[in-house]
Amino acid sequence: MSIGQYKKIELQKLIDLEHGINYHRNVNLSGYTIYRDKSFISFRFVEINNINTVVIEYIYVTNKTSLIKLLSWCINFWTGNAVKFIYYKEHLRKSNVVEKYLPLLGFEKYRSTANGWKHEWTSTNGFPESDILEVYTK
Repeated sequence: MSIGQYKKIELQKLIDLEHGINYHRNVNLSGYTIYRDKSFISFRFVEINNINTVVIEYIYVTNKTSLIKLLSWCINFWTGNAVKFIYYKEHLRKSNVVEKYLPLLGFEKYRSTANGWKHEWTSTNGFPESDILEVYTK
């Protein structure tokens, strides 16, 4: 097993710990993953209607400082790639720095109950599988 495969399995375990059994199957980790200590942001670039867009696949942070430092690096990288729109969707979680701090950075927040997961999974964090948080830039 390569180091990349080992790290991917480690990330999948963290994702499942936060949300529930097999949730990681709904998170595409094949793009870029930026790390800071035990925190990480995983994302990919897509083009939608000729607009360079970042789809954040997962954010796992252990504290507010890690979120800010990871996002600072990412925003510089995304700016260099002419990104005009950022989108992130996740299942709700208890200690959610994403929900708390991204709106302070100019992201719009939207909560829905539309179950849009590609793969079935079982929530273990107290929120139903259909309790979804989406954040995006204007």
